[in-house]
Amino acid sequence: MHNPRKIFENWLKSASNGAIYAKADEIRCQFGTDSSMNRACRVFLKLCKEELQVREDLGALENRRQLLGGAA
Repeated sequence: MHNPRKIFENWLKSASNGAIYAKADEIRCQFGTDSSMNRACRVFLKLCKEELQVREDLGALENRRQLLGGAA
């Protein structure tokens, strides 16, 4: 049997930014954005936000490295 957390982690690693935003929006629409949202939804949204932030940070570092003449 597959571990749901592992399935989610694998999806998150391979999903495009657009797919992550779309899934997060879907969760918010279904379950709301207030504190009554169940814990699993809050964790899901938190992990999506963190993944997108890491991707943004890595993109900024790569751009900076390229501007400074480093290898891509």
